Amino acid sequence: MNNKIITESDRKKLLEEIKKRRKNNQTREDYLPYDDINFKDELFDDFEYETIRLGIFARPIKERDDFFKVLDGTLKYVSSNKNKKTFPNEKFDELINSFKKYFVALYGIEKEHYNAKPKQLAEAMDYALLGNGKRLRAMLMCLTFYLFDGKDIEILENFMLAIEMIHAFSLVHDDLPAIDNDELRRGKMSTWKKYGEAIGILAGDALLIEGFHVIHRLFDAISEYEEKINYANQDLSKDILYDYDFMLNIMNLRYKVEISLYYLSHYTGNNGMIAGETMDVLASGKKISKNKMKEIYGLKTGALFFYSILTGYKMAKGEDDEFVENDEYVQICASIFGFIYQVVDDVLDVEGNEKDIGKPKNSDKKNGKWTVVDEMGIDGAKKEIKQGLNNLVYGISKFNGLDENKKLLYTNFMKYVIERKK
Repeated sequence: MNNKIITESDRKKLLEEIKKRRKNNQTREDYLPYDDINFKDELFDDFEYETIRLGIFARPIKERDDFFKVLDGTLKYVSSNKNKKTFPNEKFDELINSFKKYFVALYGIEKEHYNAKPKQLAEAMDYALLGNGKRLRAMLMCLTFYLFDGKDIEILENFMLAIEMIHAFSLVHDDLPAIDNDELRRGKMSTWKKYGEAIGILAGDALLIEGFHVIHRLFDAISEYEEKINYANQDLSKDILYDYDFMLNIMNLRYKVEISLYYLSHYTGNNGMIAGETMDVLASGKKISKNKMKEIYGLKTGALFFYSILTGYKMAKGEDDEFVENDEYVQICASIFGFIYQVVDDVLDVEGNEKDIGKPKNSDKKNGKWTVVDEMGIDGAKKEIKQGLNNLVYGISKFNGLDENKKLLYTNFMKYVIERKK
């Protein structure tokens, strides 16, 4: 398969080409990307064939194409302005806004596969997930995938949905009276405040579970094609078989999904984000060491960012472990980003504009949280951010085998997020 993201226009062109060649009595092996593949026509209709050719889980989303057009436009802008030290925030604002529309459209399609009951639960889930957030974890996953020339974006989309559902769950529970008792989230009533504490708890629970269900549906799709492969290879004459490389690709995809699901549970549960939240609650009202603070930040905030970046990278890697030399630097950069993102939050809690940050200032002090600002002072915290950002930029510069323009875009997007005001 080629390395570019497949658009709906590409899909339509392929289907037209298939129909045209069939009219000319050409067999499928004449236009498949592998030398020794043939398919029995009655086994697959055009849509199923197209799905196999371009990605197991194809689904038409106009907003996906729109986002990648904006992304390609941003890449062209960055590549033609390499000498600039910074790029206009508007470029990345546009990219984020386009991605948010893509995510909402994606979620709308996914919702067709489950029917949350009662209605109030579904409304609370939507309210928590589709608020004013940036969808930053899903976007970083997507951009990392793009940086490493990933194929089959449809597979990654389920992980993008899952990480945002799980992040939304964490925010809903974070805001509850028993934890931070926040009535505002991103300038709106927090979920529990709008729907009541009981519904807030249950909506958070449902988002967590649905996040894992979204991934499980990938296994259903993969299993369906594995069954068809087995049927075709057993039932048809021996000269009409699936190519070994094609079957290996399916097996490799299953392995990637299994590993990514394992890491999702690891970085969400009692070794990840929930562990960090628990440590944060237990440390409330206490002065803690900088090392302990780093551990808490690395788990409660950093774990899901780490997972998002790592998954974008791992899902982009090919069967032959291409980019393997980047493993260490990707993990280092993911860890740095998660930590300094939380330090920026600490600074904004003290210095930020309440309208921009979407909640009252000094909420950490109100909740008895000892932060980097308390430990190092506001200037020390800013110095920590600057040093962390320098380390992050250096780490990205060490990524090998990549398009330099994509690296420049990725680096500057990271800077944009860390230097944010909200």
